[in-house]
Amino acid sequence: LNDEMLSDDGHSLFNARIDWKSADESYGISLIGENLTDEEYTASAINFLFPIGQPGRGRSVRLEFSYNFMD
Repeated sequence: LNDEMLSDDGHSLFNARIDWKSADESYGISLIGENLTDEEYTASAINFLFPIGQPGRGRSVRLEFSYNFMD
């Protein structure tokens, strides 16, 4: 059921990713940013005796390295 106590305004998230791979594609690096504008929003909510909401994740940036063992 729709519950006004659990309603949330709409929101938009801005994510970005940049990838680089070596010429032989044996290794790579990725720079990933999620929720770059640090939007505050409710990820999920439930009304069981009283309303409970879980906030969405804040801004995060990470660097990933990959290596291909199969070649």
